[in-house]
Amino acid sequence: MKNYKKMLLAAGAVVMLASCSEDQTEFNIDSVPGRAKISGTIVYNEGTTIENGRFVYNYKPLASHEVILTVPNSYYKSGSQGSKTFIANTDAEGRYTFDIPATDNQGSASVSIRPFEGTTTTIKVIDNKPKAVQEPVVWRVSETVPFSARDLRVVNMTCGYNSSYEVPESYAYTMTVKIQIGENMEYKVPMTPRYGSNNTTIIGYNPAEIKKLWQPSASVDFTMQVGNTEATINMFGTTDAKGVCQMNVPVANIPDVFVVNITPISKSGSFTHYVETTVEKALSSGSKVKVRDYEAKKLNGYFASSGTVTFNSVDYPLASIVKLLNCKSLLFSPYAGEQNADDTPLYDASSWSTGSLWLADYLEQQANAK
Repeated sequence: MKNYKKMLLAAGAVVMLASCSEDQTEFNIDSVPGRAKISGTIVYNEGTTIENGRFVYNYKPLASHEVILTVPNSYYKSGSQGSKTFIANTDAEGRYTFDIPATDNQGSASVSIRPFEGTTTTIKVIDNKPKAVQEPVVWRVSETVPFSARDLRVVNMTCGYNSSYEVPESYAYTMTVKIQIGENMEYKVPMTPRYGSNNTTIIGYNPAEIKKLWQPSASVDFTMQVGNTEATINMFGTTDAKGVCQMNVPVANIPDVFVVNITPISKSGSFTHYVETTVEKALSSGSKVKVRDYEAKKLNGYFASSGTVTFNSVDYPLASIVKLLNCKSLLFSPYAGEQNADDTPLYDASSWSTGSLWLADYLEQQANAK
C-alpha cells in the first residue's frame, strides 16, 4: 500500500482534451499561457481477509483505466457555462498525469475515474460469526484539487465503496484496542470469630459476606462496532484464557474520536450461587448464637449477554496506543427456570454493578490488608 501512496510524478498517460459543451467554442483555450500538472496513483482493494487476527488488504493498482479531470469553463472565462474535461489513462502501476492550461488565478478541478464493475471479498459478521463474502461492486472515486499556473499537485486516490458491514478500504492507519471480558461470579468471605480483650475468648462472629466479583472469561466470541463521522466498522473477536482479545482497528485519521460498541455472544457454562442461611455457632461461654452464612448452589446454564456496552468519544492520539477496555458487566447468568421459594428468579442479573472488582484485584486487596 505504501508503494502506491508515494508521490509519483512520472507521466502515466497522454492527456486528451474532450469537448463537453458548446461553451468551449466561446474562447480559445490554446491562448491560456500557463500550465499546471496534476498527477498521482490510483489503487483499489480487491479483497479483505483476516490473517492471525489482523486485517489483510489485497490492494492493486488501477491499471489501464480512464481518469477524468473536469475544470469549470468559468475558470478560463468569467461567466462561461459548462466545463472542460481532460482524459488520461493510467499505466500498469496505476499512475496518471494531467498537464493542463492554467492561469495565475486559483482554480478547482475534479479528478475522478470512470466507474467500473468488479468483485471484492469482505469480512461480514453473519449470525455473530465472521464470514468471507465475495460480492459484485461498482468501484468509484473522486477528489477535488486546487490548482493555478506553474502548480504541481499530487492526488493519490483509493477506489472504494462504503457499507456499514465493510472495512473502509481507504483507511491507512491502525489503532490497537485491547478488550477484557469477565463473567460474573459470587465470592464468599467466610464468617470469622470476634475475640474479647484477651484475644482468646470468642464473644461473637462476623457473618459471612458475598462479594460480587468478576473473573476473566475465556473463549467468548464478541462483535465490536467502531464508528466515527465517516463510516462504521463491524469486527469480531474471541477472548483468550485471560479473557483478553487485542483488536487492530483500521482508522482513517490520527487522531480521531470513536464510539465503540461491544456485544458478547452467549455461551454455556456453570455458576456458583450462594443462598443465604443461618447456622448456630458456640461462644467460649458455652452459649450459642445464630450467624448469617451462605450455602453454595451450583447452577448450569448459559451466560447471556446483557446487551451492548458503549464507550463514547474515545480519543486516540496515536496509532500505536493500546486502550484496555475492561468489560466486566457484559455476561450475566439468570438461568431460565431456576427460582427461589417465593418464585423470584434464583439469580437476578440486575444486582450486578459495573463498579465491582475483578476477583484477582479483590484477593490482592485482602492479602495486602493482612
